[in-house]
Amino acid sequence: MIKILTLEEAKRVWDKTILTLDNPTYFQSLEYAKAYKEDGEIAFVYSNDTDKKIYGFIKFEENEITMPFGPIVSSNVTPEDIMNFVAEISSKYNQGVVFAAANGMIPGFEEKFPGLEKVWLFVTPVIDTTLPIETIVKNSTENRRRIIKKGLANIPVDRIREGAEFIDDFYKLYQKRMQETGGDIDFTYDQLATYLTDPTTHLVVCLDGSKVIASHVLFTFGKAMITRYNCFDSAYSRISPAARIEYEMIRRACESPIIETYDMSGLAVGENIDAKLASINRYKESYNPTKILRYQWYKYNK
Repeated sequence: MIKILTLEEAKRVWDKTILTLDNPTYFQSLEYAKAYKEDGEIAFVYSNDTDKKIYGFIKFEENEITMPFGPIVSSNVTPEDIMNFVAEISSKYNQGVVFAAANGMIPGFEEKFPGLEKVWLFVTPVIDTTLPIETIVKNSTENRRRIIKKGLANIPVDRIREGAEFIDDFYKLYQKRMQETGGDIDFTYDQLATYLTDPTTHLVVCLDGSKVIASHVLFTFGKAMITRYNCFDSAYSRISPAARIEYEMIRRACESPIIETYDMSGLAVGENIDAKLASINRYKESYNPTKILRYQWYKYNK
């Protein structure tokens, strides 16, 4: 049977509980959920089975319920357990539920529920930051090593700064870059401001004097650092400011006693990958990432 936590109850137990489970992710964390509070009603749902733990924050969309990269489960949970959990949510709210199965769970769903609607396959490259930064650079492609070298030669580390005070400059630069490249902005200024109230979110910039010329937004959760949004001023591309930030953040992850992976937030997959997405794929794959995470999203229709 499912149980529902209030936001105040979730503040006390949510993150510390899911971090003990088999597939924790920032995108099921309390902070990520809170940022979406203004964008629609959310709920924190869990199974009251004391042996098999299943947790998922859900978001109520116009015509369905979504559970971002969830549920989070203990290692003894089966695909049938997850389907029962999802079915109970669907029955309670009388809506279909979009949810995800991670890595080793996917074969079980494919075999046992062949009629389940597939929505989206999410694949993301992950760099192993238990390795030294020198090894990561050495394992990268020749072109990636050249770009990193150029960034290090042109931009001293004191031009890399971090802080919420750069939010206005970042958001303006991000909007400009998305207009130039035809990209979509899938977060609001207010959502980012909410993220930045918590130390799990990092807004890192590269400065030319007082001007922000590149920026990354990253999340840390458990043993992972996730790079989520980045942009740079194309007038400065010759000195590789975005690559300089990324090198610095990967270096910090390598030196952290906690962080073990640097997640690059997705690869385009499928047959119809356009030139822009292919270029982004090449950039991410240029690090020769050592791990790949996969999430198959499904929709359970009541």
